Amino acid sequence: MWLYMGQAERPSHLRVLECAKKHGFGEDEIVRAWQNAIAMRYRNFDAPAIIAAAGADSHGVLMELLGGEQEDGTVVIFHAMHLTIKMASELDL
Repeated sequence: MWLYMGQAERPSHLRVLECAKKHGFGEDEIVRAWQNAIAMRYRNFDAPAIIAAAGADSHGVLMELLGGEQEDGTVVIFHAMHLTIKMASELDL
């Protein structure tokens, strides 16, 4: 299932794990990129569903993000880094 900006309801609860920050992006930048994603796609539908996303930080740098959607609707972001060609291709960007 493909989700594009404006089509999907954004989760009201986001949690950013420490491992998502290992590529140098801070929590605020990661949350901003997720909330302003230009493309999102479910990778699977089993709980927790994994969502791949691409969005820009406050400097316009495109990031790739992975988050696990929990049963209560919370999304736990566990991966954030500069957008790669592989992820851009997966998201049809």
